[in-house]
Amino acid sequence: MARTLVSPRTVEFVNQTGCTGSCGVIININNGIPLECKQWTNEESALLRERMLVDNQLFTSGFVRRIERSSLGNSLRIKKSGIDVGPIRTQDSGAPKENECKVMFDGITVKDFEKTFYVVNTSKDLQICTKDFIGTKWQDFIGGAIADYEADAFANTDMANIIVAAIIEKYKAFIPEFMLLAACGSPVEARHGDDGILAKAYYAAMNQYFHLISYDLSLVRSDFDNTYINAIVGGAHYDTAPTDFGTATLYIQDFVTWLNSHVVNGASLFSAAWDITTNVVTIQSNFVTKDIDLRIILNDGSAIDWSCKQAKVDELVYTVYEQSMMINDVPLLFDYTAINSTNFAQLFMQYKNDFFIYLHNNGFSDIAPSDIFIGIDPLLMIQRTQQINNEVIDGNVNTNFMDITGLQLGQFIPLNALTGSGLFFMTTKGNLLMLDDGSNVMNTISNMGRVMIKEACGDAPGMVNIFGGVPPIGSSVEAWGLFASNLLGSRFVLENGLADREPCESAKLQIVCFDADVKNQCQVPATCEVTSRIETSAAYDEIADETTVTVAIESFGANGTLAYAIKWALSDGTGSTGVTTPNFTITLPGDQTEAGLRLTITGTVTSSGADNCIGYLAYATQFGTGDGITYCTGTITNDQVANSLTTALSLSYDIDGVTTTVALTNAALSLNTTGDYPAIELEIEAILAGTTATLAKPATVVTFSMTNVPSFIDNIILTSATTANDTTALVMNC
Repeated sequence: MARTLVSPRTVEFVNQTGCTGSCGVIININNGIPLECKQWTNEESALLRERMLVDNQLFTSGFVRRIERSSLGNSLRIKKSGIDVGPIRTQDSGAPKENECKVMFDGITVKDFEKTFYVVNTSKDLQICTKDFIGTKWQDFIGGAIADYEADAFANTDMANIIVAAIIEKYKAFIPEFMLLAACGSPVEARHGDDGILAKAYYAAMNQYFHLISYDLSLVRSDFDNTYINAIVGGAHYDTAPTDFGTATLYIQDFVTWLNSHVVNGASLFSAAWDITTNVVTIQSNFVTKDIDLRIILNDGSAIDWSCKQAKVDELVYTVYEQSMMINDVPLLFDYTAINSTNFAQLFMQYKNDFFIYLHNNGFSDIAPSDIFIGIDPLLMIQRTQQINNEVIDGNVNTNFMDITGLQLGQFIPLNALTGSGLFFMTTKGNLLMLDDGSNVMNTISNMGRVMIKEACGDAPGMVNIFGGVPPIGSSVEAWGLFASNLLGSRFVLENGLADREPCESAKLQIVCFDADVKNQCQVPATCEVTSRIETSAAYDEIADETTVTVAIESFGANGTLAYAIKWALSDGTGSTGVTTPNFTITLPGDQTEAGLRLTITGTVTSSGADNCIGYLAYATQFGTGDGITYCTGTITNDQVANSLTTALSLSYDIDGVTTTVALTNAALSLNTTGDYPAIELEIEAILAGTTATLAKPATVVTFSMTNVPSFIDNIILTSATTANDTTALVMNC
């Protein structure tokens, strides 16, 4: 039977033809023998629909709340507004002193909240020939006088009711599986359709956005000796004098390190990075709902009395790339780990703890452990039971299993729809939404659960059309911030190719935009914003005596060709610009994994083609817990007579006792020619990236000096292959 499907962009419901009105018309088939059309009343249809939609595990668990305000095929829109009046000030952060009259000018931010949901049609329509039942054990269900084709020979019989009841049973099993596991292009036929809740969770997590701002500190770089950075955030002050540092680079890097040092509930408040080329400091909030309340003043004094500073008059103006969300609408996704009888308790103890830290950091501090329920693959509950029976937790006899996980048995709800998936999700009851046309059931729907005979079938006597109903259904989550799952890297994500495709059209339109200024964060055609996730790791190879830092950038949100323009810098002074690949490695001598080495990554990701848009990278991390790198200055002189150095120059240096010698690429460069000095300096700086080399010849003696040299590099010698060598190393001062 041909039927028209509902498109999310064409919000119309297409009614099926036939069996309309009072259904009192007698349709004559089989040489004029009359056969009635049976149709349920609206009341009967509503009861059948209720059973079809809610009589299953997903609904009886209390996970799902029905929303019955959408009309057939139409969207449901939720709109709200929120007002942010900014932080409360202390005297240190700008509040008036006692007995002081002062006007404060903190602004009020109004943010809009909007979510759009959709319903899609489903159906189960059959066509049978009653003659197929003649002479079978099912004949009596059709009627004892089927050969005579009495008026109610089929439509009003037990067989008609049995078939419709079987259709309803199919829907009972189908709906929770479709709501949870559906995905566009799914290899499983029953799941092929609009993205379900788990697919939407994946995209909602990939398309999160945070408050992202930048400050231009060019003035600090250009007037280093005289320009002081005074900043305040969360009551913490930065008022270190530039004279405490040897260079502007170290001064600004110290400020960026200070920004990255702020921790709330064990989580870093910001990710700040500095572009050494443009002198722009980019700062991203690590919490989706929190704005960055950072105030910076550049001045020629060593300290600022913040209680005397009114509003934004003296503050450095910042650039906003992204606004924060009004409420957290980002699910927490865990990396998929196989759960078995040896690790069930350990993993869920960690899952629960991580989830509650996430909730508290994002404004859901009123959620208690008992409020959380877990929909889970029933096979995983077998592993739970097995671990209890073995009484082994981390090698020790377990006397109280539930004390270890902090989750009661009743909080785990096995869902048959998840069987064999290895998946679970954590949320609160009623947070999942079932969208249907329930409010219209009693008024306009008259096509649910009906049996009818179409006159078009008159040329095939005994043909009966059974329409099992067209329930438009849809699903989503009210607050993604109250949802967590072990999706990342799971078979569900891999088999459905979620990482390689965009969400379904209707799922795109459910990506939330909370503020008109950031609607380009929504993944809708013609407007987009590339978002990226950066993962880094550092590993030390004892044999090679070197540390390898691996950087992997995964970008989302654009349908087009991505171009990367990336800069990275390490706290040892090394760095690189013009990186064009999202995956690269950084190789460093020695063991840096415990030295407190800090990595910052900035740049852009530009999409061209189907979508033309840009995303910004701002990332910082630290390897190890040490104090970082100490920088040294080294000098030496060459008399240009007995120890004359001319052409074919090389630079040698030691790291952990291993000597490396690198020849300058231009062998013609000579210390006898002062005009060659700039080129020699550039070559030396290319060998030891991040350092500064200086050659000077005020008289007959050449002075060679280097600054910003990491302390683990020593015995630096400038040598020559063609003349007598000066074998004395630079005198280092750290």
